[in-house]
Amino acid sequence: MRSAARAYRLAVFTKNWTNPAYAGARLAADRLARRHGCRLTHFVPTRPDDVAEQRALLETALAERPDAILLAPTHATALNDVLSGLQALGIPLLCFVSRPLGVEPACCRRR
Repeated sequence: MRSAARAYRLAVFTKNWTNPAYAGARLAADRLARRHGCRLTHFVPTRPDDVAEQRALLETALAERPDAILLAPTHATALNDVLSGLQALGIPLLCFVSRPLGVEPACCRRR
C-alpha cells in the first residue's frame, strides 16, 4: 500500500494542442490532480494527431514510471505494443475520447 504522503504521478496524453476539447481535458485533469494532491505531467504531440510522436512520448513517460497513464490515443492499434508494455509493468491505463483496439484499459476490465 502506498504512503499517504506520496503524491500519485499521472501522465496525461492528448492528441494535439489545437482542439479546444483537449484543452478542456487538460484543464480538468489539472484541476482534479490539484484537488487530490497528484503530480501531473502533460504529453502532447507538437504535430497534431501524430502517432509516431505520441509513441515517443509514451516511451518517455514509461521511463519515468508514472503511477497511471490517461490517454486519448492517436490511433486504434498502432500504439498497442507500447500500451501492452506499460500494462506488463503494472501501470494502469485509462483512456478517454476513444480507446485502443486489442488493449483493454484498466477502467474497462471485467472483474
